[in-house]
Amino acid sequence: MKSLFLCLILLFTLAACESTPPGKPVTWDTLCVPENNDQQVAIEGYPYLPVTALVSDTMLIDLHEEPDREGRLISTSMTLGSGNNQMVEPPDDYTDDDLLIRAGDGTEIRTGQPMKVEGKVLYSETGCVLFAATAIVAVGGS
Repeated sequence: MKSLFLCLILLFTLAACESTPPGKPVTWDTLCVPENNDQQVAIEGYPYLPVTALVSDTMLIDLHEEPDREGRLISTSMTLGSGNNQMVEPPDDYTDDDLLIRAGDGTEIRTGQPMKVEGKVLYSETGCVLFAATAIVAVGGS
């Protein structure tokens, strides 16, 4: 019985440590399609804080196709924290200047700077959400 219990603990630990596979690169034209529902994808865009937000251990930000909030946008769920692949929680009365995202390599990404995000697509006929951003990469210059 004791060895069965230890085996179960080992299996749960290994499952928790399993890494997420890299996201399939998509374009803004191919992002929000039924085939991508529940799929890990990678998309480049420009992050901005939303007008209002619900904050817990995650927060939805707006990822735009083009700088200056232009083009299409998708809400992107970011984990809040001070580590890599996380977003620093903004104050209650935030402005665009309060956006700070740390890429996987520690590079700081601010409002309107290009980045690539990997996450799982949640598709519906009315739109999509990029859920649980697992990898963030700064793209190009600022």
